[in-house]
Amino acid sequence: MAGVEICRLRSLRNSFGALASLGQAGLLSFGSRLAKATPLMRDTDLVHSTVPLLVVDALRRIRPVLAFGHHVERIREIPDLLTVPFGNSYGSYTYRRADAVAVPSEAAAAQMTRRFGVPRAKLQVIPHGIEASTFYPEKIPFEPMHRTDRRTVLYVGPLTARKNVLALVQAFEHLVASAGDVQLAIVGRGPLEERIDRMAAGPALRGKVRRFEKLSDDQLRQAYSSADVFVSASLDEGFGFAAVESMACGTPVVALDTAVNREVLGDAGLLVHDASPLGLADAIRGVLENPEVADGLARRGRARVERQYSWSVAAERYERLYRRLIEMRAGS
Repeated sequence: MAGVEICRLRSLRNSFGALASLGQAGLLSFGSRLAKATPLMRDTDLVHSTVPLLVVDALRRIRPVLAFGHHVERIREIPDLLTVPFGNSYGSYTYRRADAVAVPSEAAAAQMTRRFGVPRAKLQVIPHGIEASTFYPEKIPFEPMHRTDRRTVLYVGPLTARKNVLALVQAFEHLVASAGDVQLAIVGRGPLEERIDRMAAGPALRGKVRRFEKLSDDQLRQAYSSADVFVSASLDEGFGFAAVESMACGTPVVALDTAVNREVLGDAGLLVHDASPLGLADAIRGVLENPEVADGLARRGRARVERQYSWSVAAERYERLYRRLIEMRAGS
């Protein structure tokens, strides 16, 4: 891409692979190398870091630092004990010392202030965008999802505890019991794969759950557009890319009623107050069995994306923020 230069710095991950994630040791070694990359830093006007850096003070002595925080991680499974406390600790240190912190939503900003004590004045809310040339209503169906006449419930994202995918599969079991002509399409990978496969192999769901580990952009657009409803049972998000991509493709969205979903989806998504599998199943059924509700959600979702979630708008806001931070440093 014109104007983009990629510089690679070694870290412990190069030597130890996934083991470097223990205690987030890879981040520590990467930050140290970055601070010592004198020629690179000399040619830099501003550091925009999407990972926590314990060397933030050393970097700030050279250039202004804009940190980025997506959301605050929580411990949900035993393996998280080896990474989450360290990542949050390093993140808190970085966010409180950076010149500014960019977040994708007001909900994420509130988390940063509440959990890490980051002053609200330091937080800059810049919503993410989606690529309009990639995500739009597609007329070509995603063939693997259209080999049956079943209505399709779609999930896209990591198969993790934070995404609450097991609750979604349980909700689908309730849905199958009352509306047998449905299928669940799951796109993504993660540590819950085996448990989901075991649930899908049970008598109630056998043959009604389709899993796709990875799709191309064209296939993903087709999948969004082919689905009858997209569902997010996620417990915690900083933004929610998949839901916004689905809205861009004209597919109605059902999601849990959380602060970030109220902000990002607004009235373009059906927000579920009852987070139980049964409550989620009832909400999904309400969309599948009511074409007027589904059409209204799809129409409002597409309009909301066109109005609010563009990468060009996000880029303009980032550029203004970059210039302000650089000018502030020059004037200090």
